[in-house]
Amino acid sequence: MNKVTPEQIESVIAKEEYFTLPDSTVTLCSLTLVNGIVMVGKSACVDPANYDAALGEKYAREDAIRQIWPLEGYLLAEKLSKQPRTPKGRVELELEEVRERFAGLHTFISNGQPTGMSDIQWDLLHEQRQHMRAYVQVLETRLENWE
Repeated sequence: MNKVTPEQIESVIAKEEYFTLPDSTVTLCSLTLVNGIVMVGKSACVDPANYDAALGEKYAREDAIRQIWPLEGYLLAEKLSKQPRTPKGRVELELEEVRERFAGLHTFISNGQPTGMSDIQWDLLHEQRQHMRAYVQVLETRLENWE
């Protein structure tokens, strides 16, 4: 998808909390995103007689949400700018991504079997590494023989 949607914005929110500052009409909304970043929105009511906690929370949340949009827009722009425009470019990008994953898996395996990991899972990781190595070789061969 090449646009940021309200559903996408909502999907990156892991936790939300609300606070009202003591002796005030200031409401804060803390939105913790799935990556750990916290966005804080605020609202305030001029006349304490008109203060409504539900409305304060609603407006504080809207304020916090407004701060997420440019961040998600930036991420989308970065993603779109890196998308290859040719078939060969797509294979080159795929090779780069698979090499990175292969290197990460290789490093993980090189550190030894973690405590608590079953032998079956450990054996499957080794098999996965073999398949990934073969996949890298296929992509490299495709690029070497590109016409």
